[in-house]
Amino acid sequence: MNSLGELTMPKKKNEDGITLKPRLKMRFLELELQQQEVADRMKESKQQISLWATGKNQPTLKKAFRLARILGCTVDELWDYEDEEE
Repeated sequence: MNSLGELTMPKKKNEDGITLKPRLKMRFLELELQQQEVADRMKESKQQISLWATGKNQPTLKKAFRLARILGCTVDELWDYEDEEE
């Protein structure tokens, strides 16, 4: 949870050994979309979209689902979840 009490995606790698690898850049290429176009549709900054795409920051779950809808895919298709304990 973030400071506003919103559920967030797990960090790129956390103490539980969970890793999230973003696949946003690939999806943008597939759809021939620019980060600015997505940012405008989501009412986010291009910098924020870039942070999500590089894995330096994670969106809230609500924003992750909204982004997936905009990109015509699922959240699972945008972030590769790996649990190192498996």
